[in-house]
Amino acid sequence: MKENLTPLIGTQAAQHMKLITVNEENFVMTSPPCSKQAEVKLLNTAEEVIKRFSDVFDSPLGTFPGKVHLEVEPNAVPVIITRR
Repeated sequence: MKENLTPLIGTQAAQHMKLITVNEENFVMTSPPCSKQAEVKLLNTAEEVIKRFSDVFDSPLGTFPGKVHLEVEPNAVPVIITRR
Protein backbone atom coordinates (compact mmCIF):
# COMPACT_ATOMS: atom_id res chain seq x y z
CA MET A 1 0.00 0.00 0.00
CA LYS A 2 1.57 3.27 -1.12
CA GLU A 3 0.36 6.46 0.55
CA ASN A 4 1.33 10.07 -0.02
CA LEU A 5 2.25 11.11 3.55
CA THR A 6 3.93 14.27 4.86
CA PRO A 7 6.28 13.86 7.84
CA LEU A 8 5.37 16.03 10.84
CA ILE A 9 8.71 15.74 12.67
CA GLY A 10 12.30 15.42 11.54
CA THR A 11 14.97 12.84 12.28
CA GLN A 12 16.49 14.71 15.21
CA ALA A 13 13.11 15.15 16.95
CA ALA A 14 12.24 11.48 16.38
CA GLN A 15 15.58 10.43 17.89
CA HIS A 16 15.11 12.78 20.86
CA MET A 17 11.65 11.30 21.48
CA LYS A 18 13.20 7.80 21.24
CA LEU A 19 10.90 6.90 18.33
CA ILE A 20 13.86 5.85 16.18
CA THR A 21 17.50 4.92 16.73
CA VAL A 22 20.22 5.80 14.23
CA ASN A 23 23.17 3.40 14.39
CA GLU A 24 25.94 5.63 13.06
CA GLU A 25 28.55 2.89 13.53
CA ASN A 26 26.95 1.16 10.53
CA PHE A 27 27.49 4.17 8.25
CA VAL A 28 30.22 4.09 5.61
CA MET A 29 31.58 7.51 4.67
CA THR A 30 32.16 8.09 0.96
CA SER A 31 33.09 11.02 -1.22
CA PRO A 32 30.79 12.25 -3.96
CA PRO A 33 32.05 11.84 -7.52
CA CYS A 34 33.80 14.85 -9.00
CA SER A 35 31.48 16.96 -11.11
CA LYS A 36 31.26 20.46 -12.49
CA GLN A 37 29.99 23.06 -10.07
CA ALA A 38 26.55 24.36 -10.94
CA GLU A 39 26.36 28.05 -11.69
CA VAL A 40 24.75 29.96 -8.83
CA LYS A 41 22.47 32.86 -9.68
CA LEU A 42 21.91 35.36 -6.89
CA LEU A 43 18.37 36.54 -6.23
CA ASN A 44 18.54 40.14 -5.06
CA THR A 45 14.93 41.02 -4.26
CA ALA A 46 11.95 39.43 -2.55
CA GLU A 47 10.03 39.66 -5.84
CA GLU A 48 12.72 37.58 -7.60
CA VAL A 49 12.59 34.94 -4.86
CA ILE A 50 8.77 34.78 -4.96
CA LYS A 51 8.75 34.55 -8.76
CA ARG A 52 11.49 31.89 -8.87
CA PHE A 53 9.93 29.73 -6.14
CA SER A 54 6.24 30.52 -6.70
CA ASP A 55 5.16 26.95 -5.90
CA VAL A 56 6.37 27.43 -2.31
CA PHE A 57 4.32 30.59 -1.85
CA ASP A 58 1.06 29.25 -3.33
CA SER A 59 -0.32 27.75 -0.11
CA PRO A 60 -0.79 29.69 3.14
CA LEU A 61 2.16 29.60 5.54
CA GLY A 62 2.20 26.65 7.90
CA THR A 63 -0.27 24.43 6.03
CA PHE A 64 0.08 20.84 4.86
CA PRO A 65 -1.84 19.28 2.00
CA GLY A 66 -4.32 16.58 3.01
CA LYS A 67 -5.64 15.67 6.44
CA VAL A 68 -3.63 15.16 9.63
CA HIS A 69 -4.76 13.18 12.67
CA LEU A 70 -2.84 13.73 15.91
CA GLU A 71 -3.33 11.79 19.10
CA VAL A 72 -2.34 13.63 22.29
CA GLU A 73 -1.95 12.29 25.81
CA PRO A 74 -5.05 13.28 27.84
CA ASN A 75 -2.94 14.92 30.59
CA ALA A 76 -0.54 16.74 28.21
CA VAL A 77 0.06 20.41 29.02
CA PRO A 78 -0.13 22.75 25.97
CA VAL A 79 3.03 24.75 25.21
CA ILE A 80 3.33 27.69 22.82
CA ILE A 81 6.68 27.95 21.01
CA THR A 82 7.57 30.79 18.64
CA ARG A 83 7.73 29.99 14.95
CA ARG A 84 11.22 29.46 13.51
